[in-house]
Amino acid sequence: MICRGLGLITGFTVLTTLASSCRAAEPLQCYKCFEDGVTGEHGPLPRCSRLRNAPEFKVHCPNSTMCVKEVYSIHLMNGSTRTTERRGCAKQLSVVQVLRGKFWEDVAVINEPYKEECMETPTSRQCYCRGDLCNSSTQLSNKNSLTKLVCAMFLLSNLRLITVI
Repeated sequence: MICRGLGLITGFTVLTTLASSCRAAEPLQCYKCFEDGVTGEHGPLPRCSRLRNAPEFKVHCPNSTMCVKEVYSIHLMNGSTRTTERRGCAKQLSVVQVLRGKFWEDVAVINEPYKEECMETPTSRQCYCRGDLCNSSTQLSNKNSLTKLVCAMFLLSNLRLITVI
């Protein structure tokens, strides 16, 4: 009986740890840059080719739950290829109208249209990921997914122990 209680406590601890990793109150933070020197709302964006862990490359994303890294290529008439890159918050915000009483009201909604994966076409690659600054590398970061998988396996092994005892 004591072992059964310990297994439940361990399972509860893992669930509590997983739940605490969801930080709904804090906005997501992503790297933000653009390779072609585009000017954003706060001045010129830094170039992605110079990406580093510095404040000028970081942005808070209150209207996103995911970061994005996009690479676009265009084939020019002279046979060369021009490639540009953009990193930032995934575009998830939409405004819908809701009837409240007798009046229509605009309501902001954060949609979840993307999966945590990379999508490729002949001219582009778009990678979406969850977690602070996950759009830093050349590949999609699965750091958060791996952590959740390990925790889930640990939890399942403890649940088997509970049912055996």
